[in-house]
Amino acid sequence: VGMTGLATGPHLHYEILVHDTQVNPLAVKMAIGKKLEGRELAQFQGVRQKTAVALATVPAPRHAAK
Repeated sequence: VGMTGLATGPHLHYEILVHDTQVNPLAVKMAIGKKLEGRELAQFQGVRQKTAVALATVPAPRHAAK
């Protein structure tokens, strides 16, 4: 994410290359991930919950006085 030249705001450059050629990302078949179940799912949800709590308790940054 960045802003250069005459950009009016931040932007994201996103592309997929197949053999060094740009392709339509919607046409690319992506691997389907592993579906978590049982103990793995419970462990993931626990870590996710701890992460959410940690992020929620991070103080807002203070802006320097001008």
